[in-house]
This record gives sequence, structure tokens and C-alpha cells, in this order.
Amino acid sequence: MVKKKFKVTLAESAPYEFIELKERFDCSSPSFSNYTIVWVDVAKLVELSEIDPFSSFLPHVNQWSKEKKELYINLMKPDPELDCLGTPFVSFTTHETTTKRFGFFKQRTVTRSVGFIDGRHRARICEYLGAKRIPVITHVSHKADFEQYCT
Repeated sequence: MVKKKFKVTLAESAPYEFIELKERFDCSSPSFSNYTIVWVDVAKLVELSEIDPFSSFLPHVNQWSKEKKELYINLMKPDPELDCLGTPFVSFTTHETTTKRFGFFKQRTVTRSVGFIDGRHRARICEYLGAKRIPVITHVSHKADFEQYCT
């Protein structure tokens, strides 16, 4: 099986024009048919990833050590001799809470967030290098949420 590759365009100020991310597994295969690729807006993905205070999402790349930043930027560099990294693997969660106000008035709050199964560093590096949109892999049950809130 040949995994699909996705070309992600970067900002003009980035050290290279684009990066490539590959499909983690063949979503057209019966074994993985309940997963799909969705192209998302990087800024919205990051915003929804930072909402959950218990999330393990990473700080902005500017807060990383110089060595760590250089390591991950070099890992993302396109190289025809090497295989590229996989798309970030993400999930979408909606939390609903109801609180009582003044003993009887109920206030409903809905919080939407993105969780990473894998690919947090790739997402942050894509953000840092100026990518506007990136492909992510998610369960088909989350596809509509990503299309509504992250595109």
C-alpha cells in the first residue's frame, strides 16, 4: 500500500516552501474505514487545542529551547531520500455544563476542544512556519465537527 502524501504550503519567511505529511494509514482500506483526513485551519485547530486546561498541548514554538526548535524544524524539512512524517491524529470533544444562578436560573455552557493522540509538535511547527491549513486524521464521527469549527 502506498500512503497518500499531502503538501502543506508554508509562509514565504519559512526556511522552505512546503512540508509533506503522509496518511497514517489507508483510510480507504476496510480496516481503517472509520478514519478520515480533514483539512483544517491551523489557527482554529490551535485555538481549540488550547481551550482545555487539562490538555497536553504544547506551548508556542517561541517558548521552546533553540535546540528543540531547530530539531523539529529540520525533521519537517522535505527530503526526497527520506519518508515524511504522518498527519496529526486528533479528536474533537464537546463538553456541556449547566450551573444554577440565583438558585433557580440555569446557565448552559458548551465548550469545544481538540485533543491530540499524536502530532502536537507537528501542529505547532506548522503554525510556527506559517502554514494556514494542514491535514489531520480523525474518526469519521468527528469529521463534521472539524469541518464546522476548524475550517
